[in-house]
Order: sequence, then C-alpha cells, then structure tokens
Amino acid sequence: MSHTILIARSEIEKEAIFRFRYQVYIEEFHKNHLPADHAKKMLSDRADAYAILYYSIQNSELSATVRSQRGTEGPFTEDQYLFFDLKKFEPFIDFQKLAIVDRLIVAPAFRKSALAHEMMKATYVGGLEVGTKICFVTCDDHLLPMYLRYGFMSY
Repeated sequence: MSHTILIARSEIEKEAIFRFRYQVYIEEFHKNHLPADHAKKMLSDRADAYAILYYSIQNSELSATVRSQRGTEGPFTEDQYLFFDLKKFEPFIDFQKLAIVDRLIVAPAFRKSALAHEMMKATYVGGLEVGTKICFVTCDDHLLPMYLRYGFMSY
C-alpha cells in the first residue's frame, strides 16, 4: 500500500503534528523529558521553526510524521550545533549542505508496514532536491538497525 506523503504548510497542519507527537512520545512512550506543552498536549521545539514537517494521513487521521531540518531552510539550533559537533564540519562543507532528520513517528496500526520507509524516502528525495550532502539522524537505540540498513553510520 502506497501512502501519500504531504508537507505541513499551515499552522493547523503543524499543530496536528505536534499533538500527534505528544500522543506517541508522551502518552504512549512516556518520554516525559521532552519539551512538551502539557496543557495543549503538543510537543514541539525550536528546531520546528525552520524544519520541513512531512506527514501522512489515513482515514482522516495522521498515520506518520517525520521532521527534516536542512541548512537551506534556516539555522540549526545551538543544541544541535553542540550535539553533532557541527563546528568540525565547517572547514569541509557549507551548512546549507547539511540536514538533520528526526521525530519519525508511525501510528501503531502502520508500524509493521512500509510507511516508515516511505517517510524516510520523502526526506531523502527532498534533501537531494536542495543538494544535501550529509544527513544526521537521531533515534532511539532500538531503531538504530533500521537506520544502518538505510546506509547511515553511527556518529
């Protein structure tokens, strides 16, 4: 089954993604250390300001989302700069050629489908379109084998 992957452009779409993240990360996985607005039940952070938010809808419900932040869209956050030690890349590559992909979430009903692959493919194709050369991904340890199969390396 092929899924239609969309890019969130409106505040309504983005807020739906932030609520979906909250449902999965906070309510389902109990990742209470993440920056969340518990009153609104939304999870977002500074990286969302310049990120491209991909999502998929099935039966009028969000079925998946992933965030791609590219240097072509805006600056990386100070936390990302430090976490990935981006300073060491400055002599070799323009930051507009870097990307960070994270916050991949797939709804429970689709976790054994190809939807995660399709979401990652969308970020890959989008990165190719703007000339991305290096892409960092953050993930939980149990997802590392999936990303290694995509060709990512531990850093």
